[in-house]
Amino acid sequence: MAAALTFGTSAAITAVISSQHGLDVVRATGTGGLVAYLIPVLSDLMIFASSPTLLDAAQRGRAGSCRR
Repeated sequence: MAAALTFGTSAAITAVISSQHGLDVVRATGTGGLVAYLIPVLSDLMIFASSPTLLDAAQRGRAGSCRR
């Protein structure tokens, strides 16, 4: 239980730092408003969405290869 709590806390802290950094980078390019907040979230969602695919490929022994 303690390991799960530690992992969850670490993941939450990392998510906040990552989002803040992404927001800073986007704002440095001159983007503002709602779009500035959505860009870091969208990149995190793409990583999150690709994780099951990569896990499945690794479990099937197809990591790094493409389907033909």
